Amino acid sequence: MTELGIAGGPVEARESYGDQVVRGLLALATTGKTGRSGWLASACSEIAAAAWSRALSCARVAPEGIRTAALDARLLAVVGRRLARAGEGVWLVDVRGGRVELVEASYWTITGGPRSSSWLYTLTLTGPTTTETITVDRARVFHPRYAWYVNRPWLACSPADFANAGAGVAGGLDVVLSREIAEPHGYVWETGDSGDAPDGEEDPNAGLRADLAALRGGTALLPSLANALGAGRPNAPRQTEPIRIGANPPDVLRWLASESGARMLAVYGLHPSVVYPNAAGQVVREAARLFGVHMAALAKLVSAAASEALDAEVTIDVMADGRPNEIATLSRAVSGLVSAGVPLAEARSIVGV
Repeated sequence: MTELGIAGGPVEARESYGDQVVRGLLALATTGKTGRSGWLASACSEIAAAAWSRALSCARVAPEGIRTAALDARLLAVVGRRLARAGEGVWLVDVRGGRVELVEASYWTITGGPRSSSWLYTLTLTGPTTTETITVDRARVFHPRYAWYVNRPWLACSPADFANAGAGVAGGLDVVLSREIAEPHGYVWETGDSGDAPDGEEDPNAGLRADLAALRGGTALLPSLANALGAGRPNAPRQTEPIRIGANPPDVLRWLASESGARMLAVYGLHPSVVYPNAAGQVVREAARLFGVHMAALAKLVSAAASEALDAEVTIDVMADGRPNEIATLSRAVSGLVSAGVPLAEARSIVGV
């Protein structure tokens, strides 16, 4: 940030890259937001979670019927968010009035052996005024998972857990920048007022310091240096323009925040162009297509978990509603296969139209 010099003029206090890293680590230590917690509080985390949530909420679920009715857009949106942020979610499979209900657990513990069929789930189901705890076997839970470590397969991990170092950098920089923005900011204008006080009374600059601390885009008046030192009669102010103080993060910090955020978006299958305001339309369309491919793979994991929980062959298709927008690309793909000698019916099956 810009600091006030000894003569009342602005002094640019630029820290080195090493100083910025140290300051960032200190900020993380004092706020307690390191690694996962800093990432979950970051804008990139919400961009990724919202993208996964919206993609799954638009999916088509087959077959349609009593068993799969609970897999509606609202629930699938929550599934996408849970997988992005925590890597998993657990729902109790309940039957009420002839309908299948999926009740989300706010907390759960799992016990059992190395085979998942032996696992027992103790679920905490939270309501506005009542909390229930119930223990059920695996057949009565819907437990979609992104991935897990081999030494603890009952605990799932999100992409950010596997990329913990990158998530810590991206989230930590958001914390550092938010602290920078939260600092007092505004303008200071030097005046000719003396501000002197008789001996034994309060510091004449106490009011100035209070004004600086309360700055939120306003202006504070700064007595000239000579007057503040008691040099006699009031002097004309030397400053002819107000001094800007407040948030002024160095370029390297802004660049590092942008780069680390782009890497973490890539971890979630999102091309950085989704946050670039000047990205070309063709780049955005290709980024959307690639994201759809990533989400189709994720939907297969959710489909497998739903099939196991509902005892039915469930298919969750996130590409169904997006394919009309790619009709030209799909047509060219079919045409290319046919030109290469592939029968039309087989070419259409390969492309998926």
